[in-house]
Formats: sequence, structure tokens, C-alpha cells
Amino acid sequence: MFKGFWFRYGLFCLLFLLLGLIIIKRNQIIIPIDVINTYNNDKKQEIFPIYLYLYTKEEVVVPLYVEVKLDAHYEIPFYQDEIKTDFDKEIYLRYSLLTNLANYLPQGLFSPLPKHVRLLDYYIEGDTLVLNLDKGFEELNKANERIILTSIIYTFTSIKGINKIRILCDYKPIKFKHFNKEVFSQDDVITNYLITGYPYREQSKYKIYYYLKKGDNYYLVPVFVYDNPNTSIEQLLKQPPNNSLETFIDADDEIFGLLGYYQYYLSLLYNGFIETSEVNEENVLKMINFYEIALN
Repeated sequence: MFKGFWFRYGLFCLLFLLLGLIIIKRNQIIIPIDVINTYNNDKKQEIFPIYLYLYTKEEVVVPLYVEVKLDAHYEIPFYQDEIKTDFDKEIYLRYSLLTNLANYLPQGLFSPLPKHVRLLDYYIEGDTLVLNLDKGFEELNKANERIILTSIIYTFTSIKGINKIRILCDYKPIKFKHFNKEVFSQDDVITNYLITGYPYREQSKYKIYYYLKKGDNYYLVPVFVYDNPNTSIEQLLKQPPNNSLETFIDADDEIFGLLGYYQYYLSLLYNGFIETSEVNEENVLKMINFYEIALN
């Protein structure tokens, strides 16, 4: 009896499926499928993974790893006519997020560049990216010169193959107040540095990782500390340089304990106490300093 029942039941299911296929074919139903593919304008959405170097009110530089989900029909304001290639799109997208699209940035992090300063165009000279900005850049407060340059230089040298930045203003070289040069690398504007005593040339330079809380999020922040050569990494980690930075290397909580492990591991790695491995700053930043922006 049960054998006959299951046979009839299976036959019923097969007929039901065939009937459904006939109905779909007759009505030409098209089932839309979204396929995400980076740097492909034929798809409905592109994903641009980029780094932005942003500031806080405490003047701490935060490296933010951003995945920008860009609708294929989205036009970047002011720059859409300039975009001919995928590299064009990446350059103008980065600059826009530092200026006219800065309202998409997370709470507590900001770009020091004002929204009204436009990128007129750009070009490449070897491993140097030349950014030609409009005249509004010259009118910026000279007191903010260092943080503006830091944000621009680190944001754009995070592009593979770009090691230096040259900034022009309406096709003319800029005379900076604090820098007697035209071409900059990351070494020219060290971020988040602390000198604990003088003479600092006799001190050792350490790269130590701390956390900064903004809103509900913790961001991993590298700080360059000049301190006594006999100072241990553990000592530096347990003594954040200011009240805005935190450490979790002694945390009992499982989640905060994991955050503490990452800051301890990276601090040991980048000060030469452990060998280089596949886990590096970039891997960890992509997990902790991760942020998504959707433009559609």
C-alpha cells in the first residue's frame, strides 16, 4: 500500500513541476540575478576596496578600510565626465570620499579636506601620482597643512604602484609653509607619533598598536613612539600615550581579549620580535577597521 502511495505522490510532484515550467515558459518570466563583480561595468554593482586615512577631533589618524558598493548607474558628482577607465574611477572616488562625499564617512571620523576643493585632473609620473587641485586649496588654513597632506598622501599611496604624491594648484607648484618640497612619500609625514623625552635621536622608534573608540566601534590605530631603547613592547602597550587610546592586552573578555591579541601580535611583528607571517597589518585592518558604503 505504501509503495503505491509513494509512486503516486512522486508522479504528482513531477507533473506539478512540469506544469510550473510550462507556465514560466509561456509567460516568459525572467528571474533577475544580481552578480557582483569588481571593476566590471557590465554588472549591476561594482565593489571598490580602498583605504582612507581619516582624522578624529583628537587629531589621531585612523586607517579605514572601506568597501564601496557602487551601483553601475551611479554617477560620481562633478567627475563623471572625467572617468574613462577603472583607474580614473578609483582616483576620483577616493578624492570624492575625502571631499564632496565625506558625509558617508562613519561617526567620529572626518576628512580634513574641505568639500569645495575640486580635483581638476591627475596624471602619473613613474611611481608618482600628480594631483592637480583647484585654487581653493591655496586658501586652506596653513595650520592644517600637515594633517591635510597626511590624509592625501597616505590615502593615495595605498594604491598599488603609487609611492609618492605631488600636489599642484591650478597646474602650478605649491609653496608649503612647513615643507620645502613638492613630492611627498609616507616617510615625509609620519602619522600618530609620540616623543617621550629628549634628545629623541638617542631613543628607539617603536610602532605600537592601540584602539580608538568612536561611536560603537573600536578602530585599530598604529602609533610611532620614541622611547628608551630598554623599554619593552608590553610596557608601551599597557601605557597608551593619551586618554583617547585604549589597550586590551590584559582583557578577560573573549572579544576584547582577541582585540588585545591582535594589537600585541602586530606590535611584536613590526618591531622585529617575531618573523614575518601571512598575518600582517593589512589583514587585521580589513577585519577591524572595516566599513561599507553603498552609492546608488
